[in-house]
Amino acid sequence: GDFTWEDVNGNGQQNGGEPALADVVVTLYDAASNVVGTTTSTMAGAYAFADLVPGIYFVEFAPPSGYFGTLANVGDDATDSDADPATGRTAPFLLPSGQTDLTVDAGFGQPASLGDYTWVDSDFNGQQDVGEPALANVGVALYDEAFNVVGVATSSAAGAYAFANLPPGTYFVGFTPPAGYQFTTANVGNDATDSDPDPLTGLTAAIVLAGGDNDLTVDAGFVLPASVGD
Repeated sequence: GDFTWEDVNGNGQQNGGEPALADVVVTLYDAASNVVGTTTSTMAGAYAFADLVPGIYFVEFAPPSGYFGTLANVGDDATDSDADPATGRTAPFLLPSGQTDLTVDAGFGQPASLGDYTWVDSDFNGQQDVGEPALANVGVALYDEAFNVVGVATSSAAGAYAFANLPPGTYFVGFTPPAGYQFTTANVGNDATDSDPDPLTGLTAAIVLAGGDNDLTVDAGFVLPASVGD
């Protein structure tokens, strides 16, 4: 046995300051998938199964409501999460006679979210000013740290978009303007009301989400080109 904890940064490792997670239901199975025992983690995140017959076992963790499994088998085995996020189960492991294995841990995160607003930046100052309208039909893509697409959306008539139920981690948002529109100036002034995508790439800077975060500052402003002549 050992430890269940809240993996706030979603990296699959027990880091300083990350709290224990109580009320995780833990089930021990033998090699034939028979249930050998069931317990629940304590307020200190501890659980254990004792007096076992030597043999092959695996452990299944069921998180409390609102939590999901974090990355498994990343880094130091003594402090990583061992449960597959999809199944909650560890790989099978051998317990020889007399062995005590206190490295069978499980980390869990709370979902995060991000999103906000797309608008027409009429004065091209990179800020949402009074009277400037929302812009609908902006394509929005969410990328993970490796630039894999993990979600797509389109801004509504109110300029709103959102991505929810995200694992903690690092993300980028890419915007595709409707036909005829161009990006406005990025990262000017108040971050809550500025435009975040780089006008050349349409991508924001990296956004780090901890468990439970709801970042509603990821906005994008657009302009229609003007012309002069006679």
